[in-house]
Amino acid sequence: MQGMLLRLRALAFKATLLLVCWLFPFVPTGESHPFYVSVTEIQLREGRVELSVRLFTDDLEAALDAFGQESGNDLIRHLPATRIDSLLPAYLTKKLDVRVNRQKIAFTYVGYEIEMDACWLHLEAEVQPEPTALQVDVQLLYELFPAQQNIVHLMQGSARKSTRLQKGDQPWVVQLPL
Repeated sequence: MQGMLLRLRALAFKATLLLVCWLFPFVPTGESHPFYVSVTEIQLREGRVELSVRLFTDDLEAALDAFGQESGNDLIRHLPATRIDSLLPAYLTKKLDVRVNRQKIAFTYVGYEIEMDACWLHLEAEVQPEPTALQVDVQLLYELFPAQQNIVHLMQGSARKSTRLQKGDQPWVVQLPL
């Protein structure tokens, strides 16, 4: 009987040890390893370029706070409206460099929309003559998150090319048409 009790205790100890070893990796340690990513979609149409950028809303708000040197930017409530309406185009102009035929494009800020935990920013520009080359440099959020990755999708008609830009990368150059 005592041998059976010892085996049960040993089995219970092993089961507890296995359970602890299995659960230990899931215990929060206070350190996180977040993943920072944006998506930039560039649509080339006849005589125009449409650009949409998707960023996590909280990351963009933090970037706007740092950029404008004032905290409290709330994109969901659009408060303070006048500050957001001036900060967003200024931040995008500084952090996005898109060139057609080596000429920097002066985008017009169209606006933004909130989609769950992300924010879509929209810009557009007219381009003449017809593009033969495009150069894209996305520097969004690097000042706050050095591990930020910026995915860029370029669409022209039914053709599509994509790349990933990280801090320190050279601008992406694409010969057109795709």
